[in-house]
Amino acid sequence: MNKSTFDEEMKNPEFRRLLEKERFMLELSETIARAMEEQHISIRELAQKAHVSKTVVTGIRSGSRKNITLDKLKDLIDVLNLDLHVVAK
Repeated sequence: MNKSTFDEEMKNPEFRRLLEKERFMLELSETIARAMEEQHISIRELAQKAHVSKTVVTGIRSGSRKNITLDKLKDLIDVLNLDLHVVAK
């Protein structure tokens, strides 16, 4: 059976690293968007409460914001009453 292009690419450590990074950012943006929707918090309100710009919140939600400081991320997840857990693979 022939391997797919994806299977072949997954052998490349750099490809795997970038794919995992994109997956993480997608999950983060979806979690933040879902929490905002459930809590009826607007982009403006979240930005004000977390002391970040609306551009930061919009960028995270859209997935276009790739670099955010841990301080800003912590402020956002605190406002949304979320937890971030880091576990060994």
